[in-house]
Amino acid sequence: MEQSPPHLFASPIPDGSLRAVQWRGRSIPLADLRGRDLTDANLCSVAARLADFRGAHLRMANLSYADLRCANFEQADLSGANLEGARLCSARLVRANVSDALLRAADLTCADLRLCYLDHADLERASLASADLLGASLRFANLTHALLFGSSVARANFTGATLIGANTDGVNFSRAVMTDATRS
Repeated sequence: MEQSPPHLFASPIPDGSLRAVQWRGRSIPLADLRGRDLTDANLCSVAARLADFRGAHLRMANLSYADLRCANFEQADLSGANLEGARLCSARLVRANVSDALLRAADLTCADLRLCYLDHADLERASLASADLLGASLRFANLTHALLFGSSVARANFTGATLIGANTDGVNFSRAVMTDATRS
């Protein structure tokens, strides 16, 4: 009988709670994790392209350096999660709670972040190029040296956010809330 490589699941994802699950480096493309509780899970370097995390609970989860391209996190709770260096290109985070999360050097190019809560998130050196931030909340977020060029920020709230050194070429902040935001 042919064996699966150790990083691939040989069977379907188990039912029940997945709290604090240890899936570091696993490959779970197209996984259906809708509404699942992955609080405190270790998903560091996981390959989860096109995975469905809609409504999932990922509070304080470690998703650093994960490949989450085109994944769906609509209405998911990622508060306090570690997404440092994660690849979230074209991911869907509509109405997701990503407040207090670590997203340093994360790639959110072309991500759908409409109405997303990114309050107090650390997005230093993150790429949000061509991302849709319509109505997103980035209150007190750290966007130091972030790439925002070409992003749509209408009705986004940047109150108290830090945008020092951020590349904002082609971004129209005229319809965004910029109260006490720091830019240079």
